[in-house]
Amino acid sequence: MLFLAVFSLLFAYYGYTFVTRKPPVPVASPIIPGRTGVPTFDFMIYGGFGAMQLNKPLAVTTAGNRIYVSDSDNARIQVFDNTGNFLFAFGERGNDMGQLQYPYGIAGDHNGNIYVAELRLGRVYVFDADGNFRREFAPQLRQNRTIASPGDLTVFDNKLYLTEIRKNQVYVFDLQTEELIQTVGMKGDLLAPNGIAVDEAGSLYVVDTGRQRVVVYNAAGNPVRVINGTPTGHGAASVLINPRGIGVDRAGNIYVVSNLSHTVYVFDREGRVVHQFGGQGDGNTEFMFPNGLHIDPTGRIFITDTTLNRVAVYRAR
Repeated sequence: MLFLAVFSLLFAYYGYTFVTRKPPVPVASPIIPGRTGVPTFDFMIYGGFGAMQLNKPLAVTTAGNRIYVSDSDNARIQVFDNTGNFLFAFGERGNDMGQLQYPYGIAGDHNGNIYVAELRLGRVYVFDADGNFRREFAPQLRQNRTIASPGDLTVFDNKLYLTEIRKNQVYVFDLQTEELIQTVGMKGDLLAPNGIAVDEAGSLYVVDTGRQRVVVYNAAGNPVRVINGTPTGHGAASVLINPRGIGVDRAGNIYVVSNLSHTVYVFDREGRVVHQFGGQGDGNTEFMFPNGLHIDPTGRIFITDTTLNRVAVYRAR
């Protein structure tokens, strides 16, 4: 603690460095009982045996009764059945089209396509459900450097939403035409955005990692709310420290990964803290630098635990 009080915290994350003052002491709105129960731990995913174990899993999604995990340091995607049993992996390390160096965000659509954000190569790939490479998504935008550092992505209502980390923006694409139809964050309200989620009303939730908060946009792309655990969302004492993954459940509860405090915070629609879970450790209900978060249609919550090389699965109550 003395070290943190004297020196700035320098956090380097594979080429992206975030410099902050010492982590603020979390000062949250009072936890509000009765909004939703604390999620309960269900099971853990570690990958296959031996060389097939996960190594730095960054993101997770579900599609077609399968679970897909970005096994980032292994430059591949691992695939599991709906109960976490290993099925297969796909991806080959390299720089050529369809190959991977450091896959990050991952999402699936209703047609069985799997979209992978390749952070180091600045590309978004499309694979089929069995891991066969189909094409690069919107290649012209990589070629003109509009897409350079793709982070998290999600699919909703025939649209693909992508955080562009270095450009401090969110891009919205038509899923069929691959046309860029909307850019969010052009007024400088984002700094190194990572996680992204969309609720059933089309509101957009973006983890503003560089400013330790979540920015909420309406469907038109206008900011309507800031969430950081303080009463107004604009206070300096954010409960979030290097926030990463995010998800919104059907009740409107917002789950946010606080990476450097090894915790998941849950907020209600108004941005008030409902509860939190996790904490530093290697137990089933603890984390070591969690990153990605995904909520599936049944309400299960998937959280990638990057240092412990696993994915924790919880059930909402």
